[in-house]
Amino acid sequence: MIVGLTRKIRYKIRLFLLRRAMRKHKRRRRVVGYDGARAFALLADGLPDGPPQFLNRLIDQLQTDGKTVDAVVFFHDKVIPDKVKPSPSVIHCQKNDFAWTMRPGPVPLQDLVAREVDILIDLSSSEALQMKYLAALSTALYKVGAHHPEFLDIYDLILNVNEQCTADELAKHAIHYLKMIKTPAEND
Repeated sequence: MIVGLTRKIRYKIRLFLLRRAMRKHKRRRRVVGYDGARAFALLADGLPDGPPQFLNRLIDQLQTDGKTVDAVVFFHDKVIPDKVKPSPSVIHCQKNDFAWTMRPGPVPLQDLVAREVDILIDLSSSEALQMKYLAALSTALYKVGAHHPEFLDIYDLILNVNEQCTADELAKHAIHYLKMIKTPAEND
């Protein structure tokens, strides 16, 4: 009972910190479609045996289409599993890589937040508040994420999917709708 109450209090404090950071952070917004985007950032949850398999396929698909891709895989444990192999386009992080205020600690995470990307796709679960914090502070021109009442202000394109929707299905939906968007320059 006390553990559940402690988790709820910690969650509410982190939501407060996230909203406060979003109020302070201003970014340049622009509608960007799939064809007009050159750089993507992906945020996803890690599995106990490593990054999800669909993430590598998604990165390969985007790179085949001529996009540059940076991805962050967040492991909810305090350590990254030993089975995880380093990858040049994927940053692996864990709870210990963030301060209690959810600010990213390691330089690669700070660089990702400051890097100019056209589209950020957040495939992480709603429990990964650290990933929501990264999404909120990112300077991405266009942000895509799943519908959740607490995080509506973070994203420009909100995908309304059911709770059983996997991150792989969410990624397919995101790419599908991004391909439908035509920016004014593409219509000419």
